[in-house]
Amino acid sequence: MTETGETIKAVKDNATRLGLTWQLVYGTVKDGSDPDKVTVLFDGDTSSLAAPTVSLVGPCLTGSRVAVLTVPPAGNYILAQLGSAFKLIKWGSRSTNSTASSGLQGVLRLDNIPIIAGHKYLIHTSALLMLSSVSGDVATAQITASTSGPATTASTTIARATTSDLTIASATTGPISFIYEAASGTSGMLSLLLMSGRLSGTGNISINGSSTPLQIHVYHIGTDVQDDGVAI
Repeated sequence: MTETGETIKAVKDNATRLGLTWQLVYGTVKDGSDPDKVTVLFDGDTSSLAAPTVSLVGPCLTGSRVAVLTVPPAGNYILAQLGSAFKLIKWGSRSTNSTASSGLQGVLRLDNIPIIAGHKYLIHTSALLMLSSVSGDVATAQITASTSGPATTASTTIARATTSDLTIASATTGPISFIYEAASGTSGMLSLLLMSGRLSGTGNISINGSSTPLQIHVYHIGTDVQDDGVAI
């Protein structure tokens, strides 16, 4: 009886350390696209110990900070995402001029952008200095997107900008800035491709990146809101 009593006391005194009590802990989401199978790396653990967790607040942005209630032996439950929803989640940069071409030519690609169905994202480029090998051309910069692998020049175009006549063989356009909404069923990874091309003229088009870096930034805005625009 004495040994049993001492064992019970030891278990009680070490219940928290042994993971036998409910605890509120904090961690970082490693994969949050499925609310029923969120993977969370708890503070102080190594990456190999990322734990499966159920989200009570819907899909969680990969990389976001969360508060988790651990309920032995039932499991782990996300109670809240911490911090602002608006967050830079991916960006890319190029510090050289792109390859000149008359047709559509890839310039800068950004892969593995984590997205959640029903959420909105701000995609923004730096100002684009369009170059041509001759004067008088009209140039275009376009962004394509893919959720099924790396974006290509044949992927869906989601934004574009066009110059006036390049009378001195160069002109600044952009930045391109627009809102992207992840459609239902597209939680996962997004790929973007910024490309250049010629709409009219005889020269080859490129985008300058050597004088100032050419960049793409992707920000998570938050859950979708109703479209209140009125077409007139």
